[in-house]
Amino acid sequence: MLVLTETWFAIGVMLIPLLLSALVLEVVDVIGSWIIGNLFGVGSLLMGTAAGALAAAVVPV
Repeated sequence: MLVLTETWFAIGVMLIPLLLSALVLEVVDVIGSWIIGNLFGVGSLLMGTAAGALAAAVVPV
């Protein structure tokens, strides 16, 4: 039983840094995407296109 406990402890010791680094990388990815999106205005360009398409579809000719 002691060997099993030591095994789970070793697995936990290995997994905690991996999960923490994955969390940090995910936060960096989200922040980086947000900065790049704001820098190039991708969101505003897409919303402008969507609003134009909606206006063209709603306004009768």
